[in-house]
Amino acid sequence: MNRDTIFTVKNEDLGRLDPTEAVLFFRELLWAEARRLGTGTCRIDVPTNINVADGGIDATVDADLSVPESEIIEPGKNYYQIKSGSEFKPWQKSVIRRELFGGARTPMSKEKLGPNIRVCVETDSTYVLVCTGINPGRSRTHQARRHIEACLQQCGYQNPKVKVWTQGNLIGFLQAFPLLELSFKSLREGNFKTHQRWASQADMQVPYVSGQRQDDLIAEIQDELRAGDGAVHMRVWGEPGIGKTRLVFEATKIEEFSPLVIYSRSVSNFESGILMNAIL
Repeated sequence: MNRDTIFTVKNEDLGRLDPTEAVLFFRELLWAEARRLGTGTCRIDVPTNINVADGGIDATVDADLSVPESEIIEPGKNYYQIKSGSEFKPWQKSVIRRELFGGARTPMSKEKLGPNIRVCVETDSTYVLVCTGINPGRSRTHQARRHIEACLQQCGYQNPKVKVWTQGNLIGFLQAFPLLELSFKSLREGNFKTHQRWASQADMQVPYVSGQRQDDLIAEIQDELRAGDGAVHMRVWGEPGIGKTRLVFEATKIEEFSPLVIYSRSVSNFESGILMNAIL
């Protein structure tokens, strides 16, 4: 029998995401998968301002055709539309028409398609509808995909590449990335923090003013983290109070690293904590 752990993400954890949080979560998932594949994150575009018109698309990934097999990122261009909330019901054809064409009664034509959705299908790219708030079962998920395909075929696109992901798919993807799983658990026991929670500390929110020496050290740390094919061990040492912790925070806060970081105030603090116990 499977037991829940601190890494266990449940449907209700994903269901609590609001639209902005859903986009940010999916961006981190794409970054993590890109790092796993070794394709880099520069080909990923996920604007975080959800109030700006997006032409029906919230995220894009342009993957090299030689990327390793991935369930999340197909070779070529990928377009993702992200929907949160339990009220979204894509197995209803009127809901799909509203998402693709802007209205449930809008005529189904190329001209009425969201601009970025049209670019997607016209370039033989993959369209993925990502639903963080629902887990309707296989039958309704397939029904949603068939509705999307039928609408696009009505516009003259005969073989559109379409996927629909719901909570079950997303939880499966997350299992390869324990730190992303931890971000859902809202752990407050104090023995460790994700980078996001570390950033919320008052001492990390004070404006950071660096000199050339600090900038060089930050760049050196980042280069070491990028270069390692295996485990990388770095020790930053110096007199108390000179800014070692803040320096490491600044080096790891960039989007490339922050989803991979956990922070603990001391070795002894970490060793006595819930995460170490779970690992053991």
